[in-house]
Amino acid sequence: MDFKAIAQNSAEEVLAYNQDISDWKVVKSSKKVTVSSKTSRKFLGNLYRIEGVIRESTAKVSNFLYQPENRITWDKSLKGYNVIHKIDSDTFVCHAMTQSFAMGSISPRDFVDVVCIKHYEGNIDIISTNSVDFPGYPPSPHYIRGYNHPSGFVCSPLKENPAYCKLVIFVQTEMRGKLLPSIIEKSMPSNLVSFFLNAKDGIKAHKIPSIRGHHNGHPSVTPIKKLALSRGTRLLLMPQEMKDVEHRWDPGLTRLIDRALWNAVLIEAAGRAESSRYAGLGSDGAGPS
Repeated sequence: MDFKAIAQNSAEEVLAYNQDISDWKVVKSSKKVTVSSKTSRKFLGNLYRIEGVIRESTAKVSNFLYQPENRITWDKSLKGYNVIHKIDSDTFVCHAMTQSFAMGSISPRDFVDVVCIKHYEGNIDIISTNSVDFPGYPPSPHYIRGYNHPSGFVCSPLKENPAYCKLVIFVQTEMRGKLLPSIIEKSMPSNLVSFFLNAKDGIKAHKIPSIRGHHNGHPSVTPIKKLALSRGTRLLLMPQEMKDVEHRWDPGLTRLIDRALWNAVLIEAAGRAESSRYAGLGSDGAGPS
């Protein structure tokens, strides 16, 4: 089975869903997340579209959503998520196991999917999912084997503010088993809003790894622009302005981030004398070593 070809084709189908603006019916709108649906052409069920805005860059959002080790940290519907075959840096096969949901009326499912990330013109990233048969992973008596028809995440810059990401999720899951369609249609919209919000919270909470050194805590500091001027530090990188004030200090690099002014600003003190002037910045009294 050519998993790479299946992955590429599923990404193209998700792109086509994103470009299709006809016949969508809004079935749920809550907390700035909109869920729409239309009849699937793949099975006797619905194709769902979930959309909202993430106040992070498209690159950060797509990278976070693609990395398999992140999935279990934010997707509360999952009991397990394991990579069982890595094809290349852009494609892998995974085994996902879900919790029961809808107050136990929907039993746990498992899925074997090929996942890939593909980049398109216009700074659009698509992370697609499509179920496959994989040797060594037959259906288990502990789960009902579900099937994901082409589904995935579409990450693109928000037109009104390209620093933010418009995230659109397409879900086309065939639950299988003995579920009545009415139960799925009733429970799915609310679960999909929660799915989007969980992803949003996971992205927001995700920490950018330190470039060097170790964290000894994250004491609060004065705004970085004022600090850089008053301390005479040298700015190495100065990206776009962001909202949501957040200060973070990495003593290993004397790295300070003020999201009200910068997305990420790396500063380096000039010598030990300059470094010593940062002592006492932290509310817990910790300073750089």
